[in-house]
Amino acid sequence: MPLTIDYLALVILGIFLFMAYWLQQKWQTPYLPSLAFSDLESIDRSSKRRHFSHLPYRLYQLTLFFWCIAFIDPHFLFIKNDPLAQPSLPIPTEGIAIYLIVDQSSSMNEKISSNSFFERGRSFTKIDLLKVMAGQFILHRPSDLIGLVAFARVPKILSPLTLDHELLINQLNDLKAINSMEEDGTAMGYAIYKTAHLIVATKHFAQELQKKGKPAYEIKNAIMVVLTDGFQDPNRLDYGNRLRTIELDEAIAYAKNAGIHLYIINVDPKFSSPQFAPHRRQIETLAESTGGQLYLANQEKDLKRVFDTIDRLEKSSLPLDSFSSSPVIKHRVSFYPYFIAAGLSCLFLAIFLESTWLRKFP
Repeated sequence: MPLTIDYLALVILGIFLFMAYWLQQKWQTPYLPSLAFSDLESIDRSSKRRHFSHLPYRLYQLTLFFWCIAFIDPHFLFIKNDPLAQPSLPIPTEGIAIYLIVDQSSSMNEKISSNSFFERGRSFTKIDLLKVMAGQFILHRPSDLIGLVAFARVPKILSPLTLDHELLINQLNDLKAINSMEEDGTAMGYAIYKTAHLIVATKHFAQELQKKGKPAYEIKNAIMVVLTDGFQDPNRLDYGNRLRTIELDEAIAYAKNAGIHLYIINVDPKFSSPQFAPHRRQIETLAESTGGQLYLANQEKDLKRVFDTIDRLEKSSLPLDSFSSSPVIKHRVSFYPYFIAAGLSCLFLAIFLESTWLRKFP
């Protein structure tokens, strides 16, 4: 690209130089002071210093010239495409709304046998396993609105439905299990009921925006994925509080009427034992009534298979075209530092000469 300058700076410089010239003409002394000599024979006209006496003045002029050039910032601007950058995808306008509802009760701090996980001889807490697998699931759903809710005694909205999945994964990684007895519990019904209301509200506001002709994300389908290691078990301090102790059947019935599919993933190996068969059958029936399912995932490979199954069942279309093949990179090469340096060099040289070899005496 050809050399260019800052045209606004050029206009400012022109105004400044014009004002400086006008002030000089206005206040210029009509005559220069002088001394009269009766005899000029004693003056050495061939002195070298006399021939170079004008040099400091010329250096001051060069200083002003270089700094004026630096002020208008002459530069080159090179534009090229970045071959290493990923193509930018259009922002999706429709897809599936997904809420991950993660159990953070104190029992999620329990470790499972090392035979169930990535490497033999090591063990991981239940919540750490869920965070890893849920993070991978999020990365596979780039065009879907995904939200995050954590629950123990009460559900907490860590992230509402969003397309900013990087922020979502950061929130997920920061999730810790509850250590306080007062905050402990497994209010699964309350968490499902509250999250279902969030999805219904999001759908409603999106439809209202569309009616007004404003852009809004269109929710084609909605699902909730509950990640837990137990069953409904509210905190004893909440007994008598109808909302916090709402039963699973009532909460899931509301989700069903709202058209929300419910998937429940239980990661506790003990939950598959005959002792918990009644609880298991109840939860399985309720989940299937919404079009979802109950999964038992006792090992890392089981949990991965469950997420893959949900990913396959609840499929959304992905945008195929990109806005640009590769982003544009602009590289600017400015020369003003060199002109400033040249001006400083001339200024220092002029001061040095006036103070030494070309020093003037009154």
